[in-house]
Amino acid sequence: MANERLSKNERNKIRSHCDTVEQEIRRLEEEIRLALEKLGEPATAGNLLLFRQLNDHYQAMTSRLDRLYLEWGDSLALLEK
Repeated sequence: MANERLSKNERNKIRSHCDTVEQEIRRLEEEIRLALEKLGEPATAGNLLLFRQLNDHYQAMTSRLDRLYLEWGDSLALLEK
């Protein structure tokens, strides 16, 4: 299959998947931005439990974002064949 070209239907499915992943990336980037703002607030820094919860959530979101970037890049590479 390495040398086979994608069908029009396969290309459309991959493009649709890329669009979906891009939307999720944008959503996560905004959520990460908001979490960083919240983590930087003095009230958050003074509440250890809240700080830990937000930090754990931030770490999970950044890990997810990294995976999405890889997935998106792999999908784009398929379209460039």
